[in-house]
Formats: sequence, structure tokens, C-alpha cells
Amino acid sequence: MRPNNTVCLSIGVLLFAGGCGSGASNASSDSWPSQWTANIAWSTFDSAGAKTNTWTGKVSYDWTLRAMRTDVTPPTAAGAQQDTFGPPISGSGSMLMRDGKLYTIPANGECDVASGLGAPMPDWLTTSNGTADSVPGTERLLVDLEQLEPGSSGCFSYVRSKQDHSPRVFGGAPTCASWPAGSFIEYSDFAQRPSTPDIFAVPPSCTPNNTPPSQLCQRCHDH
Repeated sequence: MRPNNTVCLSIGVLLFAGGCGSGASNASSDSWPSQWTANIAWSTFDSAGAKTNTWTGKVSYDWTLRAMRTDVTPPTAAGAQQDTFGPPISGSGSMLMRDGKLYTIPANGECDVASGLGAPMPDWLTTSNGTADSVPGTERLLVDLEQLEPGSSGCFSYVRSKQDHSPRVFGGAPTCASWPAGSFIEYSDFAQRPSTPDIFAVPPSCTPNNTPPSQLCQRCHDH
């Protein structure tokens, strides 16, 4: 899933109105903490829940700077497997959301303004009006893009701890019925803490442009 609809929530996280899932209740109105970090494993999952093509990395979020950064390393030294899932970058590097723009920054220092899409807003759990399924210990929020914009396709899932609401899993699939198949980020070592502001600086190699914001993503993302 690499069309614009998927880019909305591919970073870390990267949720909207949905009506997917049986027996679902309204999602919580809790907000994200304004600053946090977590290690990630970003994998392709099949219908049995088995994962392949696992990228590793770290997410850093700082809403005081309207910024989110995801650093990733592909599963092999030779580079990433190229399939329809996974990070929207061809190898090791970073995806930086800053001031309403999404930049892809490969390890070689090049830069591309990928989208007029900024960091998720802390209150996206409220603005998305997503639906929730619960299992022991966790809550899964579902977002069906068809419910946001007729003609769009895709479903995003966000799994968090019931106890402290820390993120466990986030990602997307062609439909809500595809779960657990899809492209999903698993979070570990989640911590509410600031990051060094320098990591959110936009490199000089990133040439500004007039990339318009994604209409589908404006409800939950900075723009």
C-alpha cells in the first residue's frame, strides 16, 4: 500500500473515521503525550500473523515542534526488499514530518518532499472518531478510509495497552477484514520524554516546494 491514502499513516504511525468491526464502541478521546520516543519493528504480516521483511528503527515525536521523525534500517545490509508494503523509502534513512510536510531523507543525505502531510496531531484519537475492538490487555482502534472519503480504500489499525495507553502496533491493510495481514509497526521501549531538537531540523538538501496538503489526512495531521 503505497498510494497517497497510505502515506497518511505510514509513519509511525502514522487515523480517521471508520465503522469497521463488529460490536465496536467509540474510540477513546485521550490525546497522545506531546513528546515521546519508541523503538520499532516494521514488518509485513500474512493472514496467519507471520511476519517477514522486518525493518527496525526508532520513532521520535515532539508536538511542541510540530514534528515526528522515523529512522529505519532495512532487513539486510544490501537494502530493503521491494514489495507493496513497508516504509516509503528505498533503504536506510529517515522520514521527517515537520511543519506540515513529509520529507524522505535517505542515508546518503538526499531529500525529497514526499507529501504535504505533517505530524499526527495529539488529539487524533478524538478527531478520527475511530471504532474500537477490545481483547484482554489491549484495545484496537480501526479506521476505514471508505468511511472518510467514498471511493478510498484501506483500513488502519492502532493497538494500544489498556492499562497505560502506550502504543503496541500500528499499520494498514487493504481492508479491515484483512487483519492480521498487512504492514504493521510494533512498538517497544515507549517513553514520554523529549528528544534533541536538532534531530527534527529539515536538512538543507530538502528543497521547499508547494506540495499541497492531503485532503484525506487533514483531520488528523498537521498541515
